[in-house]
Amino acid sequence: MVAIFVALLFLGFILADLLVQRVAARRNQGVRSREGAATPVSPPLSWSAPRWEVPEGVHVASGHSWLRPDADGGITLGADPFLGYVLGSVRHVVLPRVGAHLKKGDPLFHLALYGGSLTVASPVEGIVVSVNGGLEEQPGLATEQPYDNGWVCSILPDRPWNAFSGIVSGSRAAAWLDREFRRFCEFVSGQASHDLALGVTSPDGGLAAPGCLGYLDPGAWAAFEVQFLRS
Repeated sequence: MVAIFVALLFLGFILADLLVQRVAARRNQGVRSREGAATPVSPPLSWSAPRWEVPEGVHVASGHSWLRPDADGGITLGADPFLGYVLGSVRHVVLPRVGAHLKKGDPLFHLALYGGSLTVASPVEGIVVSVNGGLEEQPGLATEQPYDNGWVCSILPDRPWNAFSGIVSGSRAAAWLDREFRRFCEFVSGQASHDLALGVTSPDGGLAAPGCLGYLDPGAWAAFEVQFLRS
């Protein structure tokens, strides 16, 4: 009985000593942190290249608008997802005028942020027959839900038989959007100042951040429009 009591007393001393050592170690760690010793830091901000999904029946034009044929012979259009990525949620959409006759390359609609605005050209020739009035109250839908509630307008083409000539769809459209994204990453790297470089591109691969165009100066907006929106 005495032997058991002694063994338990010895075990108690060991457990108490371990507890004291653990408390002391935590206190020392706190002191080192306050004295400027190395402390854990958050991992660097990073993002991956987007995956471009183009719904069946949707075509993507070189000026970064998308087109979808309607059952009544018209064409519904909007901003493609590439513009949604580089702009983020837009603050204002200037819609075309219903009844306006547009030639291919004429200004179709405008997307605006605090930093500036972009003009998207019409990829087809025809008459504007309807516009999405919901974008006046919720302009962000144009870039957040481009294929659904973010459609911009519908056009009745003058020559429907060749309205989609030279305009890609499906996997070809997705591959083209990816090439445009890679080209945009190079564009951003050349436009961003050293102070902004890590804010608009990821530090581990040079990928452009979502919405990064808004961080660039007006000159960069103008250059982007020339290089990416004018086919």
